[in-house]
Amino acid sequence: MEFYLAPMEGITGYVYRNQLQKDFEGVTKYMTPFLAPVPKKVLKTKERRDIDVDNNAGIPLVPQVLTKSVEGMLQVMHLLADMGYQEVNLNLGCPASTVVTKGKGSGFLKNPGDLDRFFEGVFDGMPEGMALSVKTRLGMWEPSEFKNILAIYNRYPIMELTVHPRVREEFYGNEVHLDQFAYALSESRCPVVYNGDITSVEDYERLMERFPQIEKVMIGRGLIQNPALVREIRGGMPLSEEELHHFLKELYESYSRELGNHKDAMFRLKEVWGYVGKNYPDRSREIRNLIKAKNEADYEQMVRAFFS
Repeated sequence: MEFYLAPMEGITGYVYRNQLQKDFEGVTKYMTPFLAPVPKKVLKTKERRDIDVDNNAGIPLVPQVLTKSVEGMLQVMHLLADMGYQEVNLNLGCPASTVVTKGKGSGFLKNPGDLDRFFEGVFDGMPEGMALSVKTRLGMWEPSEFKNILAIYNRYPIMELTVHPRVREEFYGNEVHLDQFAYALSESRCPVVYNGDITSVEDYERLMERFPQIEKVMIGRGLIQNPALVREIRGGMPLSEEELHHFLKELYESYSRELGNHKDAMFRLKEVWGYVGKNYPDRSREIRNLIKAKNEADYEQMVRAFFS
């Protein structure tokens, strides 16, 4: 079984990826938070830093791109090819309103004709030796949209298809539509990766009981909540408070070095605590106070107290 780390804006940048790779085993592929090409410059300085090969040494990384422009996609693909990357992932799953209103992410799915022409243009001009994978939702409004969307994907030599079996309008609520994922497994011309709602070993086991043929799984929120989740799925030891404390402490120091101060690092860690805190439902008040810390000294004291 292969396990991918799903991209999460504001969290899974290269600082986080390096610390997770160092402290916990099992992730076989990492996706970057989406890169959004812009005219002339192509990528912003922050995005270039995140995909810099020197910042991702030893990490099996795949850059993810968010765009509806053939020209923008090809510019990014050629840039990434020059950097040595051999796979690019297209984001057709992001449900954020700021993305969807521009017709990008899952918003692209409401225009199948435009999506078809996009793939035609990209595959006509992409660099030799570069592969394109796709992360998708089922559609914009109804799961039944997926049949036509998958038919478009099947027209092109897409390397791999990651399916989050919800429509955009469901965001991360409602139950995943496993019947539509079953359709993807049976009808997709390319390998299929499952993504959605795996936050525990039990979630994974239920998925595999229904779909034993799955060979690849992408996990996002569940891995941020429990960085040892892949190890646990593989039969290893559960996450201990001691190693979680160590992981968060090292992550805090890594962000501090990268950002140049502890205050900005604190804000990055608050994002992580929003997920990690779900491991401690009986200590929700402490978690809330920690996330509300107004300065780094208070934050550090609260973390020490939490783990003491």
